[in-house]
Formats: sequence, structure tokens, C-alpha cells
Amino acid sequence: MIPFGDTQSAPVWDPQRESYLGFVRTGPPNIRGIARIESRDFVHWSPKVTVFGPGDTKLDLPFRSAPYGMKVLSYAGCFIGLINMYNWETLGPIPKDKLFQDKVNVQLAFSRNGLTWNRVGANGVIPYADLSKDLDWEAIARNQVFLPYGEHKKEWDWGQVYSYHAPVVFDDKIWIYYTGLGSRHWANYHGDDRPPKSGIGLATLRLDGFVSVQPRSSQRPGVLTTRPFVFLGDQILANVDSRKGSLRVEVLDSDKNPIDGFTLADCQPFRGDDVRHPLRWNGGSDCRPIQGRAIRLRFHLDRSKLFSFTPSVRRER
Repeated sequence: MIPFGDTQSAPVWDPQRESYLGFVRTGPPNIRGIARIESRDFVHWSPKVTVFGPGDTKLDLPFRSAPYGMKVLSYAGCFIGLINMYNWETLGPIPKDKLFQDKVNVQLAFSRNGLTWNRVGANGVIPYADLSKDLDWEAIARNQVFLPYGEHKKEWDWGQVYSYHAPVVFDDKIWIYYTGLGSRHWANYHGDDRPPKSGIGLATLRLDGFVSVQPRSSQRPGVLTTRPFVFLGDQILANVDSRKGSLRVEVLDSDKNPIDGFTLADCQPFRGDDVRHPLRWNGGSDCRPIQGRAIRLRFHLDRSKLFSFTPSVRRER
């Protein structure tokens, strides 16, 4: 039913477009790139549009990485992509100092529309324009691994990990099921077990836990100011881990002036770990005085990790 791709085809429902999206190989059969197709009825599909080429960026060069497939999760109005990334395909001998060769790990991608995508590393989204710059791409590539394979020949998933299928959001956690193999891709050429030992693994994250914002140094608090947005709701929830420090938030108008009653001095510090902590000023979490206004939030993070914030409406029990 879909344009030809020999493996790793992954469909997903797009609730905003009310259509199916498919993420398939770019082709011909075994060219390892990722293309997007679309269908309203799951029978008639659009032509392929390449979203990730076959390992053609500087980010991929240190490990000669190529995208083997991508599983996609529709999440909070955006899309999260889990790329099965194949590193350094080889049939020849593998040196002991290059044990990453012929293995597969999982890396992270992000999109707002399902069509234009960015890779995600340790410092967040990697802008496409940066992929042509002269940077320490080996360090960036090492730090961008999202779901790593296990320790070489010691753990059950030491050779390859593949996310299957889109993650499941359940009980305030994100459950990522994956296939793990105790062998390299071309196992029969490397003397690995044939057939390879394999199993199904479960990796978990907290809700919204794909990335976080935190201070660069544990010795100094960090500050994050949002872009202006129109606040609708009567409280603001923060998903934050402040067990080792504290979180305080001030509300600013669109010109970055503090709003009376919601200043930094008015904010009650939070020390703890919560996926839905209601921010409080002057002892209360009622934000109706700023409802309908264009505001900014300025987060003051002391040894804390901020995962997300959500304008919310309290529901009476």
C-alpha cells in the first residue's frame, strides 16, 4: 500500500491533520534514510519526502552513522522521533578501541509539524545550520545518544537496540519498549551468536522527561525567561525536580516588568520533585488576576531541573 521500503516502516496518526503519517526508508530498498508519507485513508499515500538523509551530516561523520528507521510519538501538540541509528557498518575486523562499529543505538528527534525535523543532543535541539559548522562533532555525537546499547558482551542488549513502537504514556511515566540484541548487525561476520540472543526491554522516563533545563553550574542558579504568551487558566503547573535545591518563578508583563503580587519576592520556593507542582505566590496558586494577559515567566533554578510548565484550570472534585 505504501511506496516501497524494505524494513522499519512506522505509521502514526496525526490528530491535528486528521491523517496518517508514515515514516519509511527513503529507498531504493536498502538506502538508510528516513522519508515521510501521508494518507487520509491508509490506502492511498503521498510521494515520499525525505526528512533525514542517509548519514550525510557532520554530526554523523565521526561514527559514520545512518538512520535505520524512526518511531514517532504524537506528544503535547508536537512530535517526538526515536531514531534507530546504525553506526559504522562493516563486515571486517573491529578494533578493540572502536567497539561502537556495526552497532545500533537510539537517538532523539523533534518536530512541530511532522515534516521538518531537528536532531536533539545533550544541549537540546541541534539547529540545522550548525550541522555544517566545525565543532567537536565526536563529543556531540557521543552525548546525543538517547537510549544506549548495553556494555559490550556483558549485558543482554550489548549490540543493538531498536525502539518499537511509539512510546506509551501511562501513570505519569513514558514507557519506551525496545528490542535488544546481544550481537552486532552483521553478527555472522564478527563471530557473534547466530541467531543472536534477544529480548524486549522497557526504558522509562518521567512525564515530559525527554529533555530538561538546568543551570550550567551547581554553584550558581540559572535563569530562564520564556517568550511572551497569553495566559489562559487559573494556575500554572511546573514539572520540576528541585530535591537538591529550589525553584522560584516570577511573572512579567510582555515588556519584562514584574507584575505586582507575582514578583520573585512573592513566590513560595519549591523544594521537592513533582510532575504537577502548582506555583504559588503569597501562599496561593490562584492566577486569575493575570488571566487573559500577555505574560512571560522567569524561572530561577537553583540546582534544579525544569522539564515543563503548563497553564491549567483547576477541576473541582
